[in-house]
Amino acid sequence: MRKTQFATALFATSLFATALVPVSARASTLDISLGDKSANFELLMRSASLGVGGTNAGFGLFFNENDDVVLHARWLGVNARPTPTSALSFTAGVKAYFGELDEVDESLGGVAVGGGVSLLRPSPSMPLSLGVEAYYAPQITSFGDAESILEVGVRLEVDLMPTTRAYIGYRLLETEYTGVSDTVELDDAVHFGVRMDLD
Repeated sequence: MRKTQFATALFATSLFATALVPVSARASTLDISLGDKSANFELLMRSASLGVGGTNAGFGLFFNENDDVVLHARWLGVNARPTPTSALSFTAGVKAYFGELDEVDESLGGVAVGGGVSLLRPSPSMPLSLGVEAYYAPQITSFGDAESILEVGVRLEVDLMPTTRAYIGYRLLETEYTGVSDTVELDDAVHFGVRMDLD
């Protein structure tokens, strides 16, 4: 019970951290990704555009066909390195998870560290972006019934219009539990998504 309460407090703290992105500099984006057996919705906020750097934050909801539900929030620093022909962007920070897994009747909570790298190839007609990200919460920062949490994602994104981007991606989201011999996979599949700027 104490671990679950602590995970709840950590998740609330992460949401508060999301609010620390300067309001005057925020730009919001809605990210929706759908697979055959899972879905993820995330509201992203950034204090600067790609090529400048700044802070990225977001919170969202993941669920799958097994009725596993996970809330998540992240807060990332951005270091972008633009060139005349491409823009390489690095992110690093923390991501918090809190949820309930119906299939194994276990709770999930933890704070992971990680980040990612993305490469943007500018084009007047159809800019392309390739990104990879990973987050890991070891036992010391995993709560509820979880011993560890691992998330890995890859996506290829294309600009359809100035405020809308579509992508194809892959997500691995898994956790380990005490007394459970097998790793519990919440997602391990390809998905399709869209990102829409809200302001």
